[in-house]
Amino acid sequence: MEKFINYSSVVIPIDRSNVDTDAIIPKQFLKSVEKSGFGDNLFDEWRYLDHGEPGEDSAGRPENPGFILNQEQYRPAEILLARENFGCGSSREHAPWALLDFGITCVISSSFADIFYSNCFKNGILPIILEEEKIKELSEYSNRQEEILVDLKDEKITYGNNEVSFKIDPFKKKCLMEGIENIDLNAIGPMVEKHHFFPNKTNVEFIEVVNANTIKMKVWERGVGITLACGSGACAAVYAGWKKKLIEKNSEVQLEKGSLNINIVCLLYTSP
Repeated sequence: MEKFINYSSVVIPIDRSNVDTDAIIPKQFLKSVEKSGFGDNLFDEWRYLDHGEPGEDSAGRPENPGFILNQEQYRPAEILLARENFGCGSSREHAPWALLDFGITCVISSSFADIFYSNCFKNGILPIILEEEKIKELSEYSNRQEEILVDLKDEKITYGNNEVSFKIDPFKKKCLMEGIENIDLNAIGPMVEKHHFFPNKTNVEFIEVVNANTIKMKVWERGVGITLACGSGACAAVYAGWKKKLIEKNSEVQLEKGSLNINIVCLLYTSP
């Protein structure tokens, strides 16, 4: 993940409430689990006049001239201004992937869907929450097509002669500024491993749901530390995800050393 720096950019105003992730990146493009290649299909159904398909070259597709991303002054913009409840709908990470691949590194709104908000931090996008009145001010300012400055270090936005402050969780801020993932295995792993709930210590798996058939897993092994793979942990992760209805029982587990395909067929319980 790249480090977040201060950004100066014109603002792309999306004057719609409840923009869901299917609008940000339509469902037909969700088959890939790679993080790149989604930018051409950002807001695909609003941006083009035809129906887009995966693998299609968007260069020759008819654009909707009334949609803001198709206006030349907004094509290089890096800051998106949205209305309330931005990113609702699917929990998959493809929406922030598409935003980032297009070049958007900051989204400002009065509220976000919780999972989308979390996924932004995981992928190097800064989501900023402001009061609705400030959103309206920025929306009006965006009509000037002048740049605003987003300063993460000082937690403020400067537009013209005005400033507005925002708040960000200190740990998430640190992760963005240093370009690190927001799970500190070396800090959290030992705490769980040696918790009094586990007198004999325990392995710790950190799971990220990519889609209904794919999860990412990082492993902290008791007595060892960060480990590149764990077969039993992968099986347990798929079972837990399936029981919680987050993934299918036949799923891929992506680990640092490679991937495992796990299929839950039956379970055998043994007494202590």
